[in-house]
Amino acid sequence: MSGFPVLTIVLDASSHCAQGADFTVVLLRALLAGMYAFVAFCVTLAVALAGTGSGLAGIALAVAATFGALWATRRATGGGR
Repeated sequence: MSGFPVLTIVLDASSHCAQGADFTVVLLRALLAGMYAFVAFCVTLAVALAGTGSGLAGIALAVAATFGALWATRRATGGGR
């Protein structure tokens, strides 16, 4: 998890230099929206593995939670109009 701040800074700086401020704002908004899906995946996987002990079922539940979080984030932000 500690790699995300470094990744964000590198992407922010390089995209600002290459594409400008408008692109960087869009990139950071997309990264923020994607973080909800990543958190949903990690939490669901941890709970599923602790509860069931089945790796495949836990991964399937985590992927489903990821898509649910992506859908909810997109709907909440008005994306895909």
